[in-house]
Amino acid sequence: MDQALARVMADLAAANPSISVSPLGPGWSSDLDVYVSDRQTAVRSASSAGWVELQHILSHLGYPDQCSYAITDEGTILAKADISVGQAGSSSQRAVARADRLPYPDLRAVLEIRKLAESGLDLSTVDPQLIEKLANAEAALGGSVLGDYRSTDLEPHGLSSEKGSSRIRRPQVRLAISGVDGSGKSTLTTGLAQALDRCGIPTTTIWTRPGMGLERLDRLARKVRKLRKDDVTGIRRLAEGQATETISSRKGITGWVWLCLITFAYLAGIRGQTRRASGVVIYDRHLLDALATVDAIYEGVPSDLQRRLIRWMIPKADLSVWLDLDPELASARKPDDLIGADLVAKQAVAYRRYASLVSGLRRHDGSADSYLSSSEVIGELNAALSGRRRGLRTFAFTALRRR
Repeated sequence: MDQALARVMADLAAANPSISVSPLGPGWSSDLDVYVSDRQTAVRSASSAGWVELQHILSHLGYPDQCSYAITDEGTILAKADISVGQAGSSSQRAVARADRLPYPDLRAVLEIRKLAESGLDLSTVDPQLIEKLANAEAALGGSVLGDYRSTDLEPHGLSSEKGSSRIRRPQVRLAISGVDGSGKSTLTTGLAQALDRCGIPTTTIWTRPGMGLERLDRLARKVRKLRKDDVTGIRRLAEGQATETISSRKGITGWVWLCLITFAYLAGIRGQTRRASGVVIYDRHLLDALATVDAIYEGVPSDLQRRLIRWMIPKADLSVWLDLDPELASARKPDDLIGADLVAKQAVAYRRYASLVSGLRRHDGSADSYLSSSEVIGELNAALSGRRRGLRTFAFTALRRR
């Protein structure tokens, strides 16, 4: 954090910055309140320093009108800076303002308000809705101190954050990461989640593909294989090089019905996970990957209907990123993976076939020499949301938060 503080002071020197530190100490100040004499000068300085804009991401999550940047150092995000014009207020004013603008209260916000209350802050002067929100967050973390400060006026008017949350689902921003097995999707997804967390932006990661999480269908398939005295799955046969037309689950009406069941299960799973998600939803595999899986793993099965269903019903992403990688290099990265070189090569062909179907797809070289940083992807996501109309859910959530 000392590195981030020094970086802010150096990069924004022309705007005479002052930085407020958490009442819990500098170690808790992962998102910085930066006060400047001139915002335009600060914005120009932040841009020239390579900081990443976050305004549009936050706006689509229901928090508009924030001048926010991710502080970067050689592609690594260190912290978030919220830039305001003027002088920093008291520690209590800063802590309350930060807690109020957070998409979802975090541990730091709860501990700061508790510490300030212990130091004499009169919580009756704080917005009762904010106290309600903080008390709920504290209860989820196993605490109960702030619950004593809940306002009795909230419940009769139906303004509690729990009731508000039940009426309106939290807004989302959706980011899809695609690429053949071994292209680095999971590494990038993990890095993105960590980087956004440093900026105080919640994330949800969804990892699925057609054929995963089947459970009941798997039990059915095992029973069928047992009746036929065959313990080897279709995908393992493919990985071992067996021809598709010789595998009963990959041909004829049996293959078509089985692929239908897999498609329905996949779409139900990814849509259900999306409904329960909040913040920035990161898909580790999405539309391109699903279509490539159908082509490579279920080659020979009539699949026009299934592919159309996937295209129509998969949750739409605000930005799709494709890590394009030579299949031989991808297979070399994961030599022990069940998905062998032949299947990876078939996947690669399918990615190129369907790339034009993904609107606004951003293609990146997935090789190690062209490492894609989390800050670059977050910048692309913010730019993709620029000028895009916010949904009704975002407007409703923003209005409810401000009541």
